Amino acid sequence: HKLRYGSEKERSERLVAPVLAELSRLNDYNITIYAGRELNVEPESGLNGECDYLLSFGKIMEIVEAPIFIAVAAKKNDQDYGTAQCAAQLVGVQKYNQQEGYDFPILYGCSTTGTNWKFMSLKQTTLFVDNHIYSIDQIPVLLGVLQHLVIASKNIIQAQQFSEQI
Repeated sequence: HKLRYGSEKERSERLVAPVLAELSRLNDYNITIYAGRELNVEPESGLNGECDYLLSFGKIMEIVEAPIFIAVAAKKNDQDYGTAQCAAQLVGVQKYNQQEGYDFPILYGCSTTGTNWKFMSLKQTTLFVDNHIYSIDQIPVLLGVLQHLVIASKNIIQAQQFSEQI
């Protein structure tokens, strides 16, 4: 990554978006990627604002469709700020999914500078942060982690659908 990117938006569009697009391609385009969408769940609690990326199994629509299973915060130079922002977004996603009738026991998130990726999960009210930094220089590993999160999320949805049928 010898190229220099002057803004957060440039890094996001040139580094993050292609990785997420490849993840969608690997999943036969059954993942919807929402970029720069507002998620205003509880403005009075501060759970409102623009999310850099949200991933859902819904169909592309003007409004974000649940269930959302991954939130990605893309920050130019501040991984810690991105991690805190993503954690807040996961709480917002959790509440949004619940309002839409989806109760995920675990949600996934990622904070990225475009070149460095840090993953986290929200299980009920507990946030777990993987302190390992994944590099875009190791794209197969990075896509492998993202794919694992997609599969885990699909399994949750399938288990919930199965239990509703019984």
